Amino acid sequence: MYRGDRKGLAVSAIGDDQYHDVGTDKYLLEETGLKFEDDESNSPDEQLSNQVHIKNEDGFDTAAHTEFSSSVKGLYSHNNAANTIEIDVSDDDPDDPIIQVMPVYMSNELTESLYLMQFPTRPIPFTRDVQPTAGRIKYNTNRVQLDIALDKESAHYDWNTGERFGQGLDNKPIATAYDLANRDDRQDSGTMLDHIKMDSKMVPLNAQYMVGVVQDGAIHLKPLSTVLQLRQSLDYIDKLHDKEKSANQRVLYEERKEISGVEEEAKVVQMMARTLEDKDAARRASLAEIQRNLDNEAWTTLSIYDVEHEDSLYYRGLLSETKEQPIEFVSTSQTYLNTISPLLASDFKNDVLLSRQQRPDAKKNLARPGMSAREMEHLPLLEKIKALLINAHVIQFSSLYQMIGKNTTEQDFILALEQVAVLIRGVWVVKSELLYIGRPYDARRFMLMLFADNEYVLRKVFVDATHLMPNMAKGMLNEIADLDAGLGWRLKVKSDDNFVARYPDIVVRQMDIVRSEGQKYSLILQ
Repeated sequence: MYRGDRKGLAVSAIGDDQYHDVGTDKYLLEETGLKFEDDESNSPDEQLSNQVHIKNEDGFDTAAHTEFSSSVKGLYSHNNAANTIEIDVSDDDPDDPIIQVMPVYMSNELTESLYLMQFPTRPIPFTRDVQPTAGRIKYNTNRVQLDIALDKESAHYDWNTGERFGQGLDNKPIATAYDLANRDDRQDSGTMLDHIKMDSKMVPLNAQYMVGVVQDGAIHLKPLSTVLQLRQSLDYIDKLHDKEKSANQRVLYEERKEISGVEEEAKVVQMMARTLEDKDAARRASLAEIQRNLDNEAWTTLSIYDVEHEDSLYYRGLLSETKEQPIEFVSTSQTYLNTISPLLASDFKNDVLLSRQQRPDAKKNLARPGMSAREMEHLPLLEKIKALLINAHVIQFSSLYQMIGKNTTEQDFILALEQVAVLIRGVWVVKSELLYIGRPYDARRFMLMLFADNEYVLRKVFVDATHLMPNMAKGMLNEIADLDAGLGWRLKVKSDDNFVARYPDIVVRQMDIVRSEGQKYSLILQ
């Protein structure tokens, strides 16, 4: 457990009259003990060399230096000198003493190869006797499948059920009485259900997760790129149902052949039924084609090793293998200060403390969720539009222009609007990058393409294509659409026909943008 008492600005702000005399560089030096590239002096005498206090088990105070290093670019300057942190030992809790302060190393080297796999429906952990025996992955979609063997010799294994469900594991048709009558010998014994298949769903990352390893007195951190939840797949039951349905149809066909004239009449009835279904099939034809393209990515077989296998030990060792590199400073000291601690409205109460020119508010002119109309009055036009859209998600041009388009021509307003929204079916929808990052961002772009091509969108098609969690997919759909029972999701705002008629070139351009972005995501999945 680590503790530290912030000094300088944090303490002076309570009521110290000296506050306004603390410059940016001096404050940063006192607060963090860090030197920046744009500092005027780099003499060794000015390098901060504070000591880190370590509380040992016996209660004696000792002192040591702590060096912070990283293999990725960051905010601090290394300058080939130890960066140190001062810890106030007077703040130490005697019941929970600080016993050690360790350096922290972070690297992105393995980020794309690290997956966190969760098993929410599995009550017990894996053991040597019960663990995955085979695995597959689709790298473009980050989809993983694992096979876990079943003990067929167990007293709890039902052979009859295992044999029935096993018919859903292969592509052999189910034999009917007519099939057996035309064979000289009986069909071989069927495939047994001998394993459970776990299939993954993508979990949206609402925070940045890391894998941490404590080794040799240091903490090694590696960011995680993907979090997956694996649940048992029951696709063999669906396949069994389809095979049984096909077998029943073959039986009906053979029975009708024995009755003269019924076969032709049945064909007419079937053609009529299919004609009625064509309207619904046409609506989903493009979605089915997209789904087929997503499923065409081939599975890549994975090798699975025991936790003590030499390959497992090798890759585990890479988690704590970090090369020290100087951290490059990529900003100015003033920008860094505004980033970590932007000025709040309450800071303006005492002008003696700090003027706007000395420390401007980095977020004063930026849109954010939940802004009131009064707060948006002083925003630039682009930020006003953005603030409304990230709250409304979907809106007609006429309504948006009426609310905030005063003293702005329609042409200028549209130029700003196109930077933060896309036009879909005559209404403007906020761009995905303003709401999501990573995998959910790509999935939402795909969802917008579905709405551009179809009046109604089925959640199942969206989930199957993107492998998002159903609740996550429903939340995305709820933002811009309403559910019509029996039809699917439909945009909750009607088309602005007046705008569409007056700006056909914008309609065409926006349609191309939406489809292009959605197709890029489709290509990634393929």
